[in-house]
This record gives sequence, structure tokens and C-alpha cells, in this order.
Amino acid sequence: MLNDKMQTSIERCKEAIKARALQVGGNAVIGVDFQFSTNSRDATTVSVQGTAAYIENIDEVFKARGGRTGD
Repeated sequence: MLNDKMQTSIERCKEAIKARALQVGGNAVIGVDFQFSTNSRDATTVSVQGTAAYIENIDEVFKARGGRTGD
């Protein structure tokens, strides 16, 4: 059950950082780092940081990777 909660938290962080990158004009996030911490009540916090970037030929990049979009 804890693993499911962590995975859900990670996915939410990914969505949040993607949305923020789009807000500032980016179409990619590079240098992504996840931070995990636990407080005195065993509550776990997940946070993410990265740098929004704009890649002009992003379609070509994904095409070279077999058409798979980034996670």
C-alpha cells in the first residue's frame, strides 16, 4: 500500500512539474530530481525539481526515440 501511495505522489509531482514548465514556455524538463523525506509522524513528502527547457526539434527527438513521449 505504501508503494502505491509513493507511486501516486511521484506521478503527481511529474504532472505538476510538466504543467509548470508549460506555463513558463518550456516543452521539456531537464535535470529532474526527486526528494523524499519523512517527518516525526512517519508522513512521507515527495517533491521534485528540474529546469524547464524549450527544445526546438522536440518532435524529431521523440521520433528518434521510437515515438515515445517523455515521462
